[in-house]
Amino acid sequence: LIAQGQLEPCKDMIQLIIREGHSLADSSDIYLLRAEVSYLQGENRGEILAWVQQAKLCKGISQKIVQWDELVYAQTALNEGDYVNGQLILEKLLESDVVGHLAQFELAQHLFWKNLDNERAMDLLVDLTKDYPEFLKAWSCLGFAYNKFGMKAKAQEAFGYCIELDSNPERLKLYKQQIAS
Repeated sequence: LIAQGQLEPCKDMIQLIIREGHSLADSSDIYLLRAEVSYLQGENRGEILAWVQQAKLCKGISQKIVQWDELVYAQTALNEGDYVNGQLILEKLLESDVVGHLAQFELAQHLFWKNLDNERAMDLLVDLTKDYPEFLKAWSCLGFAYNKFGMKAKAQEAFGYCIELDSNPERLKLYKQQIAS
């Protein structure tokens, strides 16, 4: 479900697994999957961190949990203005098979919105949307990047994907405005 961008059904299934006390509810993986859904839905770091903390309560600390902790820490560092530390952590996490794609997005959006390295940001976003075509936030950021650099046709294409992937009326309005601009 998550690979197909069906975040709400994935979220509902995880909630059912936890509520019903299914044997999967004893696995840290289910809580980390829920953290990923929260991340992809744009929920705040506190919500994501709560799911990572819940994963820690299951049978010890795994490398996956450590990587999620590092991702949340990097987000916090960037938000608090500690760009060097946040970027270093994200660079390290790019190699992760657990959170690498999320670290790639965090780094790309940071580089783009802080106007630090727009070319690298766009490269990271293009690669990310190729590897994860259902990653709505990556398409949206890429659309804004294309618009910023006057690549209108590519921006329209990126926002077109956003319209296909999203159901939020406010964001749909924003994508349509971006296409029309």
